Amino acid sequence: MLLRQRVGSWLATRPLRKGDLGRIARKLRVKVRTLLNWRKAAGRPLKRQGRPPATAQERHEALASVRWLILREGWMGWRMMALSLPWVSTRMVQWAVASLKARRRRLQRRKLGRNRVHYHYTTQGVVTAQDTAHVGECKGGRIYTEVMKDPATFQGEADGNGSKPTAKSVLAQLEQAEEEGRLCLVHQTDNDKAYCSKKVREWRREHKVIHLLSRPHTPQDNPFVERFIGELKHSYFTLGREHYCQSPQEGVSDAEQIAQRLNDRPRLAADGKTANQLAQELPHWNSKVLRDIFYEQACKAIEEATRGLKGLKARTAEREAIFQTMEKFGFLIRSRGEGSAS
Repeated sequence: MLLRQRVGSWLATRPLRKGDLGRIARKLRVKVRTLLNWRKAAGRPLKRQGRPPATAQERHEALASVRWLILREGWMGWRMMALSLPWVSTRMVQWAVASLKARRRRLQRRKLGRNRVHYHYTTQGVVTAQDTAHVGECKGGRIYTEVMKDPATFQGEADGNGSKPTAKSVLAQLEQAEEEGRLCLVHQTDNDKAYCSKKVREWRREHKVIHLLSRPHTPQDNPFVERFIGELKHSYFTLGREHYCQSPQEGVSDAEQIAQRLNDRPRLAADGKTANQLAQELPHWNSKVLRDIFYEQACKAIEEATRGLKGLKARTAEREAIFQTMEKFGFLIRSRGEGSAS
């Protein structure tokens, strides 16, 4: 403390030449910035460096000019805006564009929050959401695993042999689930040909399983498994392109281990409970309804909803009919807005 005061007072009273501060700093084994701070503390404030800050009036005028240009020409890069607004400095154009973009993002987030639909499943086993994840690389190429998740319990699993899914592998998974007594009422997938093949469709029809398909190029239609894949690939160590394995089985095994750890992770949406705890507590669908009754009601609702429709409109109506059927049996609660159903 005494050294700082003495050196600071001495620096404040002595005219220094260029390079003097550097030599003094090296002798005292401190940084030049430290000497400047000591001199400032001794009563000689430093002269402000750099260009002066923009005034409120300059900011207001820059915002007004950039906003006017956007309304007239549409959104463009700040370089084109700077050329179109020569009376506004480049620095102020950059600041105005960044401010307006940040405001637009805030408004978009609020709009999405107001219109977001939350899906709260009250009964386990009703839906199995499935998708394919790229989890690693090996000498033979990419390694894939099949990821399945129950939206009611947040319980997920990873399975497969390292290859992309085929109709045969999907059928094997469904048959295994039936043998173990955990075949779902609704199979939720994207439009991959393995899930939509003729053999798989016929098997689902024979065993009375409804197929809930996503709309084309709309991954948010299957959000539960997409979110689980994100957790799987980035939670404990990174899976994917940078994860090199000695064999496909190693990549699938790594994904399985992470899935098991995620099932023991407390979930904020579940009041701090884990997926395994929810699987022990939540009722199963077979204690509430017969498969034949649910399948019949769902098929009837789909037929009525899609009558006279084609393409995307038919797919949207089909999805809504399936959700309404699950709501009818008390398996699903949907809410809109910032808060989710509890």
